[in-house]
Amino acid sequence: MPAASLRDFLSWWSQQLASLAPAAWRAPADREADAVLLRAGSSAELPLEVASREGGRVATLAVGLTSAAAIASLVGARGRRPVCLRLPDGGVLERGASLPLLAERDAAQALTYEIDRLTPFTADEVFWSWTVASRDRAQGRLRLRLAMVPRAGWASLLEALGRVGVAPSWIEGRDGAGMLHRIPLGVRRASGLRLNAALGAACALLAMVALLLPLLAQSVALGRVEARIAALRPAVGRVEAVRREIAAGSTGLEVILAESARLGSPLQALATITDILPDDTYLTDFAMHQRKLTLNGQSAGATRLIGLLSSDPSLRDPSFVAPVTRSESGGADLFSIRTELAGAGS
Repeated sequence: MPAASLRDFLSWWSQQLASLAPAAWRAPADREADAVLLRAGSSAELPLEVASREGGRVATLAVGLTSAAAIASLVGARGRRPVCLRLPDGGVLERGASLPLLAERDAAQALTYEIDRLTPFTADEVFWSWTVASRDRAQGRLRLRLAMVPRAGWASLLEALGRVGVAPSWIEGRDGAGMLHRIPLGVRRASGLRLNAALGAACALLAMVALLLPLLAQSVALGRVEARIAALRPAVGRVEAVRREIAAGSTGLEVILAESARLGSPLQALATITDILPDDTYLTDFAMHQRKLTLNGQSAGATRLIGLLSSDPSLRDPSFVAPVTRSESGGADLFSIRTELAGAGS
């Protein structure tokens, strides 16, 4: 890896590690790193102001430089000091973003696909970086601050500087709220190349696996189907036996219908009782045994229920099997009634 790229990576990595440290251990958010500053004016073109920042103090070296060669000379005179392109205040766009907490390890990759949803730009149209704002472990969410600078506005200036050997390590500037942001340059491209190489190797491996996978999958599927068939054979035999009995005659169905007619249908009985009882009455218990019904429940007027049940010809001999009492709240009568379903010939 070239020395400049390694230096850029280490600078970016140290910033990410610093964002993970407790707040009491970190330097103030506005602490500005030592660097040679290339201060841009209101437009993304020359002239530039060149300054040196060390220990938080800034010394202006030249103002209004319109020659890229002159800028390169001043930068070279500062030795190995990193170079920073400083944007005018408000030149950095900032917005919040939220990811699942489990995605923190691959936050950069996740944000690459989220930027076009969160902003009017794609990831390739902006210089961007992020910092961790907070971790909500209760909700499992990671809150991030996403800083962006559109590439279209600054690409020509960076290309002009690059032609004379001046390569800023990062862009920095404040957003509309006055918060300072640093966006590393060059790191994402290097990591992108490494990622592409890894993906290429993975694709080659997957291509080899794909040649054998269909045969393996077919063998596994065939084994599962055969095992399933063997497990279903007893059940299939029982079903076939039942089908033969049904085909031999309808005796079983006739028996079921006869028993239903003799003993009554619980669902039909419940539907009948529900239609008869008034709206201020509800059942807490319903039992049926050989056409005999037992109804327990509450009603605003339990005494009238005997008359209502007697008026239906499908019921016989309704009567209270226990004294009517008042509920603890005093708003309803508690009742227990026994009646019988009338037979088909009644």
